[in-house]
Order: sequence, then structure tokens, then C-alpha cells
Amino acid sequence: MRPVLGAATIVVAVIAIYAGSTQAYFFDDDFHWLTQTQSFDPARLIDLSLYNHFYRPVIETYFYAGLSLFGCDPFPFHVASIGIHLLTILAVFAFARTLGGSPAFAFLSALFFAVQPGMTDAVTWIGAITDQLPVLWYVLTLWLHLLFLQRGQAVLYVLSVVTFVLCHLTHESSATLLDMMLLVEFTFTARGSLSARIRAVAGHWVRYLPFGILLAAYLVLAYVVNTRSYLVQEGHYAFGLHALPNILNYIIWLYVGQRAPVDYAVMIGALVAMVVFGSARLRFSVVWIFITLAPVSFFTWENAPRYLYLPAVGFAMVVADLMLGVRALGARWISDRHARVVTAAVVLVLAARFAVFAKNAADSFPARAAHYERLAMEVRRANPGAVAGAAVVIDEAFLEGVPEQYREPAARIALCLPDLRLQMR
Repeated sequence: MRPVLGAATIVVAVIAIYAGSTQAYFFDDDFHWLTQTQSFDPARLIDLSLYNHFYRPVIETYFYAGLSLFGCDPFPFHVASIGIHLLTILAVFAFARTLGGSPAFAFLSALFFAVQPGMTDAVTWIGAITDQLPVLWYVLTLWLHLLFLQRGQAVLYVLSVVTFVLCHLTHESSATLLDMMLLVEFTFTARGSLSARIRAVAGHWVRYLPFGILLAAYLVLAYVVNTRSYLVQEGHYAFGLHALPNILNYIIWLYVGQRAPVDYAVMIGALVAMVVFGSARLRFSVVWIFITLAPVSFFTWENAPRYLYLPAVGFAMVVADLMLGVRALGARWISDRHARVVTAAVVLVLAARFAVFAKNAADSFPARAAHYERLAMEVRRANPGAVAGAAVVIDEAFLEGVPEQYREPAARIALCLPDLRLQMR
């Protein structure tokens, strides 16, 4: 009964948080993904000369499938994003259950990930599936890898290779996955001193060799494609010390804090204390946050909340561990029963706080896409008989707030027709 009640609680919380965002129209990069999909050709997936930004064939296939099934209706795309969020929550639960051996730890990890407010854009913004979907593969890979380490079954190894490949073909954040796989073995299955654990992991190099080869091949491919991107060429992504404040600000976003000196000081102190005095599981979770934040911390522009979807998994496990610590500490001073009640109250308050922030962020998303919806309605009203390849005419007033690079793609998606040309009057 308890597992069913716990699962129902999480599902209800997710629906309550994100139901309002399903009314949002398409937004920004959605239009590029959709218009690109209108001329989708599977053969292009193996022609790198056609790519000058990112290489994400799983995402291209996802939008192709979505456009084929849903047409240019944003609602089912939003529902699909929420569905993937629920699947990822389930994967987090399974991984945390295997990782910690405790149903309470697994439930709390899944709960705090489900209501995390910092990364709501990854669920509410259709185009942010690029940041959401790879996390499902990422967590599944680590879960399968841990099961393989524990059971030694070949099928688990093969499945982890499959999800490893899918993760890398979905998003560049996958570049940290092999590091995390090594850390899983080092932390949870290797035994002995620090040096003994290192030797144990190094001694199993053969099992990691296929993953290393796949990663090396992917990094070469990503380098070829990404160096053509305007992000690199215009300096929007560059290595430098700016990554450090970016990481700290991302962590503040995770717990919805303030960017004040005292917040930075308390946060850094807490992180150091958890690494020095915490359990192996807690240290692993803290390191997860830093490793997964590293790739996105080198952007030179403002931090983007959708990038927090992967770090939020580690953060959720940190909070779950701390809540169990509260219970253990309380049991020393009061009865175990009362400690459970106090801990449950703290969990409820904290989860409710996160959920309120998350719902407010999710409910605000439709307003962010309203100017695109207004443009789409006018395109449909003014051009009822438009056909593919035609010119559509619209009053310039309806383009207010719509960046130039999205105007023509937005008109195409409004009528769900390829190759339209936009003319203003």
C-alpha cells in the first residue's frame, strides 16, 4: 500500500505543477526543430557536412515522430514532456533504490526531483526536450551499470551500452557519463582504502573499454560539428574562470536561495562539510552536482534553468540523504516514532516549498509564448488558403516581441506547411 501511495503522491504533484504549462504555445527553438523536421530525411543523420551547430539525431527523430503523430499541435508535445519527466522520476527511484538499498531514500530522491523548481523549463519548454530526454538515458545507464556490477549479468551490460549510445546521440551533456560510471564502481562496489579502490576500478579497464571507444568517437564527432557553431565562434562558450560563479549560481537556483554573500558562504561551507563528513552516498551525490554542472558552466551568457535537469538528480539525492540524517539525529534525542513524525513534517514543508516555486514557474510559461501564439492566430486568419511554398502576409504589428530568426519558422508551424515565405504589410 505504501509504494502505491508514494507513487500516487509523486504523480499528483507532477500533474499539479505542470498541468498549467500544457496550455503554452511553441516557443523559440521549438520552431527551428519543427521546421527542420518538416524536411526530415534519415539519410542526413550520417552526413556531418549538413550540421553546423549540434549533432543530436535522437532529438531529430523525436520531433519527426512528434510531428508525424501530433502535427503542429503543441498540447501533445507538452504532455509527452510531462510523461518523460515521470519516466525519469521512476528511473531516479530505481537508481536510488539500488544505490542506497533504502525505500525511504529512493522515495525521497524521486519526490525532491519531481518537485525541483530550478529546472522547470526542461519540462515546460517543448524544445528543452534536448535537456530532458538525455537525463532519462543518463540515469538508466548508471542504474544498469550498477546492477551489472552487483549481479554480473551480460544482458545488463549490453543494455547499458545501448542507453549509453542513446544518451550521447541526444545531448552533449552525456560526455560526463563515463566519469560517473567509474565513480559508481569506485564508491559503491569497490572495497578497501582509496588506493585499493582506484586499483580495483583500473583493474576492470576491459569492461570500460567499449564505453571509452564510444565516447572518444563521439567527442571527435562533437568537436567537428560544434566548432562550426556560432556558440563557439562568437565566444558564447569558452573555458575560463567564469565557470566557478556560474556553478555556484546554479546551485543557488536548485534550492531557491539568494545571490548574497551570506548565501554563498553558507552554501560553500555546507558542501565542504558534506564532502568531508558525509557518507559515501552523500559525497557521491554532491560530486554528481559538480560533474554534471561542469559542461554547462562554461557558457558566457546568463545561466539557463533547463540545464539544471541533470544536476537536479544529484541535488535530490543530497536532500534525501539530509532528511534521513535528520531522522537519525532526532532518534538520538527523542523516540524513533517522534523522529519519523518530525522528519515527515520537514519533508512536507520542504517539498511543498519547492512545489510552489515550481508551479509558479510552470504556470508562467504560457505567457512567455503568448506573442508566438498571437502571431500564429493572425497567420491562420489572414492566410486561410495558403499552400506549401506560398507567401503568407501578415501585419507587421503582430511580429512584436518575435525575434527575427523565428518569424518565418513560426509562420510555417502556424499553418503546419513547409517552405512558406513571410511577407509583412
